[in-house]
Amino acid sequence: MNGADRSSTQDQRDRMSKGHMSYDDYAQELAHIRAMILQVERLIHDHDSGQGTPVTSSDYWRARVNALLEADLPRPLELQARALLARLDALRAASRTRA
Repeated sequence: MNGADRSSTQDQRDRMSKGHMSYDDYAQELAHIRAMILQVERLIHDHDSGQGTPVTSSDYWRARVNALLEADLPRPLELQARALLARLDALRAASRTRA
């Protein structure tokens, strides 16, 4: 993650904690997380560690999803977030079986 990405991520976290994100902002963040989880799933499927960067860690994405859930998401988005957590649980289980 480069400096600009870190700054943008921190800006989003600040808006979330202050309740300044719109429904569309939350939906966009969930779509981004979903896409990145798909990438992590592919890395695990292909037995590629992704050079062990933070963004290839399911714990990183779990923290991002949990931060959204703490923001009191609208119900449809909460359900999406919980589905992402279930996928992360499956990733964790899969990586344990491979270890």
